Amino acid sequence: MRRSDSFSKPAIPESLPRSASWLSGEIEGFWFVIERNDEVYSIARYSQDGTLECSGYFRPRGSFSVEQEYRIVSPSHCGLVTVIQNENSVQFVLV
Repeated sequence: MRRSDSFSKPAIPESLPRSASWLSGEIEGFWFVIERNDEVYSIARYSQDGTLECSGYFRPRGSFSVEQEYRIVSPSHCGLVTVIQNENSVQFVLV
């Protein structure tokens, strides 16, 4: 059974930065926050209401700039995050 509210982007919870990216799922959606941390990226996944579900340090497989526009796409979960930037797919793997 699909929840109809999972497909539309909700308002960003006040606890999350405005840079949070929404990914709608089949059953529920998630917020992702990506931040540069030296040679790796800190990525956190939050529930629709802003509750932290998982986080870790990731390395991109390809070129990525957090300063440029991007969107989170599937597959994305606690061990792998996929983004589209400049029409290129970049996967981040947990280190």
